[in-house]
Amino acid sequence: MTAVVTAKKLQWTQRVALIRQNLHSASRTGDFTFFKALQAQAFFEGTDYVATLTAAAGDEADFVISTIDNLNAGIAYCHQDVFKNIYDRAKEIIANEEDFQAKRASIRVDISQQKQTVESAIDKMTNSAIAVIEQQPPASRDAVAHVWITGTTLIADAIEVCLLKINDVEYSMDDLIGLEDSYNVVKNAVVSGISALKGVFSLMTSDPNAPNEERIPPTTASSYAKGVFRRFSNAVSINPQHAVTNHGTPSASPTKAARSPSALRASISLSNPTTMPSTPAAARIAPHLTLNVIPGTPPAEEEYQGCPDVPNSP
Repeated sequence: MTAVVTAKKLQWTQRVALIRQNLHSASRTGDFTFFKALQAQAFFEGTDYVATLTAAAGDEADFVISTIDNLNAGIAYCHQDVFKNIYDRAKEIIANEEDFQAKRASIRVDISQQKQTVESAIDKMTNSAIAVIEQQPPASRDAVAHVWITGTTLIADAIEVCLLKINDVEYSMDDLIGLEDSYNVVKNAVVSGISALKGVFSLMTSDPNAPNEERIPPTTASSYAKGVFRRFSNAVSINPQHAVTNHGTPSASPTKAARSPSALRASISLSNPTTMPSTPAAARIAPHLTLNVIPGTPPAEEEYQGCPDVPNSP
């Protein structure tokens, strides 16, 4: 007899790990096809994971969704801040540097440093999402992971635009109007991504038959996120803590989430300084950062023929 093998689905931890890996890969290569495919799959699948989470977690679902929203919005704002840092640095280099090659070299260094900030932001956001998911009851963790993945696929579009414009800065060094236009495109992409994120989840969770007073405003829901980012540096080692109810069943302990996406922005900006601070000693340090001019090549031996010999010293 042939054994029947039942196909098993990926666990939420495996799906989150795949999202993290593909975010890193897309940030390095600029290929966001994976996330566009996920959007298309979710569109044709048509599953309302927010409704599934609401059925599993009840009233707590609104607070969890708000936390996930803040995480995804925070990563989009971080990419906008990265471009803004490069944008400000590019204008400073254009004003102070005269040599075009020196300008390009300086901006390449800044772009490389800011991309390291992006990598750190992805890890911090993913670790925080894992911490939030682990703090939920086991029955609702899959739904929470799906909600986070859905939001990440929407924000990935804004991330792609930010990275494309970051790579274009090097070729717009002498085009201030082009730089300004790129910054406006980045801001609009981030705003559109976050609006789509809020709009999709609001439409999913809204009930047209429910009275207005029963709907929880986003401002109160966002209070769920107070303090998740306080342990960003130790996010990898976060262990979920579960309380025990009167019936003896484990339940998630009360979780605090970010008050706003700005908490993630501030955390990454403070933990990843990427520019040399301006200090009184900067003028004394600057000469040591410049290489001396390489001396010219000495003439060939034939050029010395016919020249008088140098007398030997007595």
